[in-house]
Amino acid sequence: MDATFGTVLEGELGSRYGRVAGYLSELDEGLASYPECVVHSGVARFVLAAAPEARSEPPPLVEALLDRPRDPWTPEVVVQAMVLAIAARAGMSNARLAAWSRATSAELFRAPLLRTPMAFDSPEALLERAGLRWHGMRRGTELSVEGDGPRGAVFLLRFPPRLFAPTHLHALAEGFAAAIEHARARAAIVEIARASATSAAFVARWS
Repeated sequence: MDATFGTVLEGELGSRYGRVAGYLSELDEGLASYPECVVHSGVARFVLAAAPEARSEPPPLVEALLDRPRDPWTPEVVVQAMVLAIAARAGMSNARLAAWSRATSAELFRAPLLRTPMAFDSPEALLERAGLRWHGMRRGTELSVEGDGPRGAVFLLRFPPRLFAPTHLHALAEGFAAAIEHARARAAIVEIARASATSAAFVARWS
């Protein structure tokens, strides 16, 4: 873990960042947990740069990550901690965070990094390659998708214990909905059907 970022994070886990502290306390190694689980740094930087206030007055935690060396991969725990820090800094409720995740995901799928990989002409084409697309941007976690009727699907996400908190799973659900709509569907709704410490199933519907 980058020492500067770790110092900034540990120095700011007060009441403002209580959700971050709570999340990290559930992981055996805190911020250093699950180094095998990573996110493509291009994705991480795009999402974190989209944080409210990031362009005008970056929150110290966001600024610390954005100043990290441009490693090809960023630890997943760092990204998930940062998502909670962004929400806390902006005063987001869980519902607002989920909505922000959906809007940011929609922008990301149109951005140069993912414009070609996410160029699907139907939800069915997306579902066929969703696992591969996930693996291209993330390592150490596994996503599989099965069709569920003519306009439905079930996403199954597997991950190490407590890597994704319930708040993260709701945000991911909105990201999946944005991906389905990017594949030319309308009014996508994705809900968590069940979740445990190591997996989550999401049910998707669209028109």
